[in-house]
Amino acid sequence: MKINFREKARGSLSKAKHELTTQDDSRLQYAALDLHMAIEAITYDRAQAYAAEIPPDEYKTWQPRKLMQLLLVIDTDTDKNSGIGIGIEKTPGVAAEETTFLGTENVFNFKSIKGHYDALGSYLHMPTLKQIEDNKSHNLNKLRSRCEKIIKALEATLSSPVFNITIGSFSVMV
Repeated sequence: MKINFREKARGSLSKAKHELTTQDDSRLQYAALDLHMAIEAITYDRAQAYAAEIPPDEYKTWQPRKLMQLLLVIDTDTDKNSGIGIGIEKTPGVAAEETTFLGTENVFNFKSIKGHYDALGSYLHMPTLKQIEDNKSHNLNKLRSRCEKIIKALEATLSSPVFNITIGSFSVMV
């Protein structure tokens, strides 16, 4: 069963943007949670494009970083932006004289997942006793700035006119 995770990511992104517009610091944690879920959804969407190559046990992986690492074993280009165009070759093997460009896919890549997902996670938990004792509780200005960066990155990914391009031969994991 194919699930429309892109739409789920859009919904989570929309909720996060709403939380940020309130300018209420007490809502920042909810924005972080929604962005956390958007990153999960966009990564799950990418994984669905490789469903035939992913072993059933690995399909249970819910952490985006681990899932993207698995996808990179299958296809080393899975986290790279790419463009796609079509044209008719008059002679096989010779590039078409005219090509219609369909668009570029902007991928929420491994580096973005690694940098943003875990950073958001630290704001979704109560500060430890040690952090509180050391007056190192959550920096809300830093969180707001992080959320704004993630929103821009997710908007670029979700506005791609083409997505989940998987043309090639892949490693099949058994």
